[in-house]
Amino acid sequence: CFDDGRTARELRAAGGVVHALGAVRMSRPWQIHRVRTRLRQLLASLDVDICVTPSSWIHALFAPVVRACGLPLALWANDRWSRDGWMDRMALRHKPDVVIANSRYTADGMAVSLPGVPIRVVHCGVAPLPIDRARRASIRAALDTPDDALGIVQVARLDAYKGHRLLID
Repeated sequence: CFDDGRTARELRAAGGVVHALGAVRMSRPWQIHRVRTRLRQLLASLDVDICVTPSSWIHALFAPVVRACGLPLALWANDRWSRDGWMDRMALRHKPDVVIANSRYTADGMAVSLPGVPIRVVHCGVAPLPIDRARRASIRAALDTPDDALGIVQVARLDAYKGHRLLID
């Protein structure tokens, strides 16, 4: 975690241990040096089995430290990386030991970007909540949606390539 913001507070409230490394911007080399040093010290003080980076910028920032500490490195990929983006290019300099992809689409794209790296697909682990008829009716009423209308709730970043238009069509 980079700071002691809302996520850190919620994790601590749930009984989690949070180590804040401090704020960092890739455009500020002194901040990069500071958080990498803090991560190196933290990893040396803990019994760590594997490090997981959840995005290209986190991977670009911390993969060199993880490698220098001799630890296995996994990448959690929520989207394909592209050599067109400077951050993705920086991250691609550091091959992980394994890529964990959130979908087959992401896995296929990461296989192109990181040839030879094992890739595993792990779909979202959040189970949908069952909604009884009364709750469903109350939600439809609040959204002014008739019972015979199709209702779709999509939680995602609204990028054209994700296929939202195809879903609506």
